[in-house]
This record gives sequence, structure tokens and C-alpha cells, in this order.
Amino acid sequence: MKTSFLVCKLFLVALSCLCPSGARGQSGFAASRDSALYYDSLAEVRLGLGRVDEYLPLKRKAYYIYNNVLADSDKVAECCIYFGNYYNAVGRYDSAVVYLTRMDRYARLRPRETSYNIMLTCLADTYYRMGMIDSAVSKEQASARYSLELGDTLTLLGSYRALGMYHRSAGRLPDALHVYGQALALVTGNAAPWLTEERASLYVNLSVLCFDMKQTEDALRYARLACADLLKVDNELATVQAYSNLSMVFMECGDLAAADTCLHRSMASAVRMGDANMQLRNLGYMLHLKDLEHKPDSVDYYMKQARRLVPQVEATNTLAGYYQTERDALLSLRRYREALATCHALLAVPGVEGKSFILEDTYKAMATCLEKLGRPEEAYDYMERYVALTDSLMSEKRDKALQELNVKYETKEKELRIAQIEGERRLAEARHRTRLFLLCLLVVVLVQVTAFIILWMKKKTERMRLYAEQQAKAAELLRSETELKLTRQYLEGVETERNRLAMELHDGISNDLYALEIKLQSGQADTALAATLNDIRENVRAISHELMPPSFSELTLKEIVQTYVGNLADSLPGMAFDFCADPPDAPWHRLPQPVAIVAYRVIQEALGNVVRHAAATRVYIGIELAGTTLLLYVKDNGQAFHPHGQAGKGIGLLTMRERVEALHGSLDILPGEDEGTLLKCTIPVELGGTDVETNK
Repeated sequence: MKTSFLVCKLFLVALSCLCPSGARGQSGFAASRDSALYYDSLAEVRLGLGRVDEYLPLKRKAYYIYNNVLADSDKVAECCIYFGNYYNAVGRYDSAVVYLTRMDRYARLRPRETSYNIMLTCLADTYYRMGMIDSAVSKEQASARYSLELGDTLTLLGSYRALGMYHRSAGRLPDALHVYGQALALVTGNAAPWLTEERASLYVNLSVLCFDMKQTEDALRYARLACADLLKVDNELATVQAYSNLSMVFMECGDLAAADTCLHRSMASAVRMGDANMQLRNLGYMLHLKDLEHKPDSVDYYMKQARRLVPQVEATNTLAGYYQTERDALLSLRRYREALATCHALLAVPGVEGKSFILEDTYKAMATCLEKLGRPEEAYDYMERYVALTDSLMSEKRDKALQELNVKYETKEKELRIAQIEGERRLAEARHRTRLFLLCLLVVVLVQVTAFIILWMKKKTERMRLYAEQQAKAAELLRSETELKLTRQYLEGVETERNRLAMELHDGISNDLYALEIKLQSGQADTALAATLNDIRENVRAISHELMPPSFSELTLKEIVQTYVGNLADSLPGMAFDFCADPPDAPWHRLPQPVAIVAYRVIQEALGNVVRHAAATRVYIGIELAGTTLLLYVKDNGQAFHPHGQAGKGIGLLTMRERVEALHGSLDILPGEDEGTLLKCTIPVELGGTDVETNK
């Protein structure tokens, strides 16, 4: 399908290039771009058709136009990736490194447009093929970082799988397991169809890794998960390799039935694809499987099939791998002559002479076969070759280790320098962020301090205002209390003075007038003069009684007011007086004496004003005890009284108000509904004693 798409693309590009310039209406720049696209697409088509020898010249033409005519660095970077893949495929790794690193600096600045993460993956693959595993790991890790930044999940998964393979090759199995775990986290719970193939490949790699780590149960579990996903994958190019690898895991873990199933599936795909290389590899695995199952007839059957395929295979690794498997199977069956022939066939494979580890096993196996066949001299000769090669391999491994150490050191130096530059940049950015943060923090602190000062000043002003109000209220309360205290003292003084005057009038003037009256009567003086003196004495006596405060220790307020009203009615026959106490059976005896005295004086003064000023014919006097409140009423039908008039400015009304306010009461003088005046007095009281108490 990919090839068909490239052919269509090539056709469209070629058609646009063949159109006349007037019809196209394009500039020379556009024509150059069309030419570059033409060569680029044609190269991909030739590669898809298997004509690899035509791929590189066409791609170079496209690269030349992109680089020298169009100056399109993005396309140049893309071509570098293609060149790197091509040179990796043909084994020219130095050329791959040149092209892949050529656009590194530019591509790093435009990772999305230049597919920089894919280029790093190709470069890592190149280093791995060159045996520079640490450099491969470094580049693949960089690719993973950019894939994360670009959100390229597919390439990221490929990087994780590659990193796992690199770490496994270097013997760093825990590191390999860690990166495989990161890849597994990406695919777990994601049911996207395009992830199925990647997940299956990941399970295959995890299975192989767990087997290498001697974790047989985990290896089998991941192998079975891989088989379940591979059933949903249509790409035979991927499944043929995966099933082949899984068969080896199942064989080594002892599940021979599953290994047989995987091998048959891989073999069926390889036959459909006409891939002789993969068929021979699977036949080698099949030999090993039948050897494990102890089925020599099956070993012979698959050996015959494999030998018919050998002439069609040119790959050194595949041929060498098959011959090694056949050799081991024959040795297991103790067919030493055939095993020796297989060893000679293995040594004849082109390119195997440069693979020391294959030669080492082969010489050792040939020595064993010759010894078993009774040819000790030849066996000794191959054993000497084996020993010499082993020493050479050890020396080679030592030299390779030193070389890798040098490469690691150089790579580490470069990485450290890059890390140092990156660290300096990050440090500068961190300092800038720190300064910015401190500046913002300073502004915030200043704002908060300013707000705190403003709030504190507001609170202080409010406290001062409240304090001033409290002081004013306290001064007003003190003034009121002082006035009340002075008023009480004044009223007490008035009562004392009235009492003193009453005693003087009663005991002094009244007695003197009475003595004078006796003398006049005894001397037979003028009877009219004696009568006049008697009237004067009675008036003085009455005045003294009025001045004298009543004795509330003997009588209640109700009884005293009732007596006073009765005496007033007897002396004023022209006026009608009505008195009412509500309720009649109220505990009048429990009224405090100061309250009773004030109430009596208010009624006394009010009735005096009515008699003197109102010209009334009827007067109503009422006292009412409602809970803790004493109410007094004096209502007449005479002339209306005006509190603000001339009469309202007398000392009597002022005295009444002061007496009542001294007890925290109130005094109101209101015009009547029809005529006359209503005086209403309210005094709060605290009743003393009990209901059963009397005044006696």
C-alpha cells in the first residue's frame, strides 16, 4: 500500500513538472521545488520496488536541490534521516553518522519540522551497530525526551524498546526492565488499534528480557500476552519475526507446545512472503525443538528441508545460525561424522571467518567430533586452534573494552560540557526567575504592609472615636447621676425643711396662738378677736399638717390619699372628688416609702393646682399598681392646662417633675379628650416585704 501511494505521488509530481510553464503559472522557485519532490518521491518508489541501487542517486539529486537551490533546511534534515537509514542498511555506518549529525544543530531548534526525534533514533541505531552502546543510549534518551515534548507516542515507544535492547546488550538488565516498564505504562489501558503492534513487540522484548533475568514465569506471561496481540496484527513483516523470537522463549522455558505453535505461524508467514532467509532460521529453531522433544525422525525431516533452502540464502548470520543449530542437534544425537561435516560447511560460509565467537565454538565442536571418531591428532590440532582463538578473543575483548572506555570518556566529556552549558543556562534562568520572584514578593510585601498600616490607622481612629463616645457617654451618665443625686438631696432637704417648718408652725406659732386664745377667753376679751385667733390657729395647724410628710409606717398610700381627698372634699363642698385604687387589694403596703412620699406629693400638688387654677367642678384621682410600675392619674373637667404657658412655669410643676425623675419615672400633663386636663405619672417600683406583711 505504501508503494502504491508513492507511485501516485510520483505521478502527480511528474505531471506538474511536465506541464508548460505558461499553463502552470509557476515561478522558477516553484519548478525547482517540484523537481526536488519528483526525485524524492521517485527514490522512495524505487526503494519500495527493491531497486536499492537506484535509490541513493535519486535521493542525492533531491538533496542537492533542497540544499543549494531552495535552501529548505527542513527538507535537507529530512533527507539526512533517509541517508542515515540507507547507510545503516548497507553497513556504511561512518557515512550514516556524517549525514545524521550534519543537520543536528539546526534540527534541534526545529524538532517538529525536521523530525529531530526520529533522526536521533537513527543515529542511536548507527552507534549501536558500531558497538558504541553508551553513545547509542545517550542519543536514544535524547530522542525520547524530544518525543515526549512533541507528543509523538509512536516514536517514544520505539525509543523505549530500543533503549531496552541497548541496555540488555550491555548487560544492564535492570535498566532495560525500567525502560520497558515506561513503555508498558504508555500502552496499558490504551485500546487504540495502532498500538497493538507496538504493544506486541514490547511484550516480545519483555519476554526475552525476563528470560535473560531467569524470571521464567514472567517470561512466559509476557510471551502469551504477545501471542494474544499478534493475532490482531496484519503486518506479516512484524509477526514473522515476533513469532520466531517467541518460539525460542517458549522452548527455553519448557513450553514446547507453544513454541511449536509460534514456529508454525512464523513459518507460514515466511512461506507466504517468500522469505527464504526467515524460513531457514525457523527450520533451525525447529531442529532445536525436535531435539528437545527427542524426535530424531523429525530432526532429519526438517534438516532435509533446510538443506534445500541453504542455496537460496546469502545472509552470513542466518547460515551460520542454522549450521550451529544443526551441529548441536547432531552432537546431541551422537552423529559425530555428520556433525563434523556440518562444522566444515559452517566454516565455508562467506564472512564467518571474521566472527571469532563462531569459530571458537566450531573448533571446539570439531575437536570433540574428531576425538569421538578416533582421530586424536586432528582433534588436538583443532583444540590448539580453539585455545589460541580463546586467548586472541580475550585480548580482543580487552582491547575492545579499552576502546569502548575511551569512547565513553570522550562521549562523557562532551556530555559533561553540554550539561555544563545547559546548567549555566538553567542557572541564569533560575537567577532571573529568582530575581523576578523576589521583586514580586517585595511588591506583595509592600502592598500588604501598606494595607496593614491603613487598616491599623483605621482601627486606631475607630478605637479613638469609640473611646471618645464612651467618654462622652460616661460624662453624660456622670452628669445625669450627679443631677439626680443633687435633685434627691434637694428634695430630701425640702422634705426636711418642710418637716421643720411644720413642727415650728405646730409646736411654736400654733401653741402661742392657742395660749393667746386662752388668755383672751379667760379675760372676757372680745369674743370676735378670740374667734379670729382660733381660725388663724386652725389654718396654721392645717398648713403644718400639709407640710408634714405623712407617716407611711402606719398607713398605706391608698389610705393616705383617700383620707387626703376626703378632707379636701369636706373643705370644698362645691367640687366633687372621685378616688379609685386599682386593684383595691393590691399590696400597697409594700411600696417603698420614698416612692409613696413622691406619689403623695405629686397628687397633693396636682390637686392644689386644680383647686387654685382649673375652676373645675369634678376631679378624678386614680392610683394603679401594675406589676413593678405605679401609675397616678389626676383628671379634671376645668380649664385646659398648658404646660408651656405662664402657669406651667411655676415651681410646683418643676418640683413634681424633679421628684418623679429622681425615681427614674415620667410625668405627662395632657389636655383631656373633651375638656379639662389629665396628669399621668409613671414610677418604676421594687416591692419590698411579702404579701402578708402589714404597715403596722
